[in-house]
Amino acid sequence: MSEKTHSSRLSAYKNAGQGTTDLRRKRAELSVALRKQARDEQLLKRRALSPEAGEEVQEEEVKVYTTSEIVQGLRSKDLPTMTAAARAARRMLSKEQNPPISTMVAAGVIGPLVQALERDDW
Repeated sequence: MSEKTHSSRLSAYKNAGQGTTDLRRKRAELSVALRKQARDEQLLKRRALSPEAGEEVQEEEVKVYTTSEIVQGLRSKDLPTMTAAARAARRMLSKEQNPPISTMVAAGVIGPLVQALERDDW
């Protein structure tokens, strides 16, 4: 049996052909990935919690806004329109697993949201 075949078989069998530093690094990466996944699942569970048993559930008709509608709504002088647009932006960024952050930034939502936070008449 040639040395090349022997070493390839040895490296293919479980982790025998790999160094301890490689194995330790892979275990660390795997544990970090598992912790991130568990944390993401916990966040999704918290976001999806239903109201308490004693609270009344208010059925509210939710309009789906586009990013341009959100920007226009945030720049509006009408307070209910601004509030609805801010809620739509929050809803869009918090409900999805992979929120469209770069799309919202590119659409120019950040500036109007910061200006809305500076208002005193909410």
